[in-house]
Amino acid sequence: MDLRTLLLSGFPYAPPRSYELPAVVRFAFDGGIKDEIVFPINTNESFYSAKIADTVYFVSRAAENGKRFDYAIDTSTGLVTRISGDAADSEFNFGVIEGSATSERHASSNDLDGNKVKWTFGPGEQNSLTAEYSGGSGTLTYHDGTSKTPQAFAVARIAQGVYFYYEAFGEHRVTMLCDFGKDLAVGSVLGAGGVAFLGGWGKIL
Repeated sequence: MDLRTLLLSGFPYAPPRSYELPAVVRFAFDGGIKDEIVFPINTNESFYSAKIADTVYFVSRAAENGKRFDYAIDTSTGLVTRISGDAADSEFNFGVIEGSATSERHASSNDLDGNKVKWTFGPGEQNSLTAEYSGGSGTLTYHDGTSKTPQAFAVARIAQGVYFYYEAFGEHRVTMLCDFGKDLAVGSVLGAGGVAFLGGWGKIL
């Protein structure tokens, strides 16, 4: 099924929540960092988990001191990448699902450089923008012709055609996990007012 057929007029699409991961998932990140995700028993609007590919999941949860952790988890490889911090000091943490024996890691990437991507987050043209990536950053051009460049931008390669990135605009951090094989994207927007989750499509032009 083409997920775009699920769009309702006036409402952006967000992939349905996924409950396929175990109730508790533990991680070991480089540098001796340990972490775990405990899935809430009841629906929790501050917690979000979605499946973007056959074995790749996006999870976003509240962390200590008002911060937020976003994860790209690949259960086929046992690898995980976490985005930690806030808009001013976000960073990637690379690691594995606890118990995985692999020495591989996801890695930072400039694969998007030289590409132009049309992002669509709703049914109308006003919900789209075009991003042109170069030099490890991107310039966003909106439907009305205005543009802006994030103060911070970083990309990690999760799998073939699947990328995890964050960009900071002032007090806001946008995190996206995108599968260019499906043109599908899911992510979160973190700001002073809290967090919102989003879904859409990113098509390389």
